[in-house]
Amino acid sequence: MNTKAKILGISCAAMMIFAVGCGEQTSTPKSDGDTSFKAIITQMQGEDIIVEPYKDQTESSKEKILVSTDISKENLPEYLAPGKTVIITYDGNITDGNPAQIDGTLEINLVGIKGEIIENK
Repeated sequence: MNTKAKILGISCAAMMIFAVGCGEQTSTPKSDGDTSFKAIITQMQGEDIIVEPYKDQTESSKEKILVSTDISKENLPEYLAPGKTVIITYDGNITDGNPAQIDGTLEINLVGIKGEIIENK
């Protein structure tokens, strides 16, 4: 095999590996039916938050989702505020409505600028 053919083969392999990593991001199924998705908090409503799922998430078919936190309004962490990006893990059930509703919230994590989880409640 000549040098040009080797370089071409390696280049094609590298592009295929890169292309696999660029797939569409969707909700992440967890064990036992638990699911998580990335969203932006748009509003606070008592002890609940209203979020707008990122467009690449399965939940984005719902324009807004009311997420129950089961934390009293006085004890809500400061990072749960409008404009913050969070990853919500829930039991996989969303009730239809306007807005849709998640009652089986398991975890809400604040996401940093680089996409890393920086708070966990």
